[in-house]
Amino acid sequence: MAPSVVLFALAPLHAAVGLAGALFLALVAVAGVAALGGVVPAAVATVVGFVLADFFFATPLHSLRVDRVIDLVALVAYVAVAGMVGVLVDVLARQGLRSARAQAIAASLARLVANTVVVAPRAIDPCPARCAGLSTCVPSPAPQCRWPMGGGGLVGRAGARPSRGRNVCGGAP
Repeated sequence: MAPSVVLFALAPLHAAVGLAGALFLALVAVAGVAALGGVVPAAVATVVGFVLADFFFATPLHSLRVDRVIDLVALVAYVAVAGMVGVLVDVLARQGLRSARAQAIAASLARLVANTVVVAPRAIDPCPARCAGLSTCVPSPAPQCRWPMGGGGLVGRAGARPSRGRNVCGGAP
């Protein structure tokens, strides 16, 4: 467990590090365990950190007895904060996974839609049958038909028919 490695490594430096420093580093280790393993391993790491910090850093040393009230307060605060950090880090890790899954689904849906939009114009004739018999059909988002009238033809929407005396767009000829 990460807290045991940290606290065993700091044990020879107990005078320089002190209980507060050891508990802080054990808390960082608990956060790492929670991120990688979840709530249950974080709870186990919290208990291991509590016992080892008490044994190696609280007076009297190498005993599970605590003589000073301030050391007891620090140990209890460590357990409370480490428990909360373990739960919160686990929740954040799970939300990150959910977010990554949602982004992957959104990306695959976007690719599916893009493939459908790219393939569909090739599969479907862009000039509908309503333009049949006209000289030209210009593919566009709204297909336009060209009627052979005078100087190059008029352009209109698919299905629209030129009327006598008016151009396709509805204005005067």
